[in-house]
Amino acid sequence: SVVFTVVGDGKVLTQTPGVRGTDTAPRELSVPIQDVKKLTLKVTSAGDMDLGDCANWASARLVR
Repeated sequence: SVVFTVVGDGKVLTQTPGVRGTDTAPRELSVPIQDVKKLTLKVTSAGDMDLGDCANWASARLVR
């Protein structure tokens, strides 16, 4: 399982709960980014063993 995190200018803007491979529905994240100069998309382990973890931001888009 993994956690998706959106960071703007070094501050966490939003974070998903743990996402598992058995989760079938895509997740939509909508994050206000007004005045953000540096945007970072991160994926980290959800705290369990990270063996075989795989993540994909899929159709990530930036709309200003």
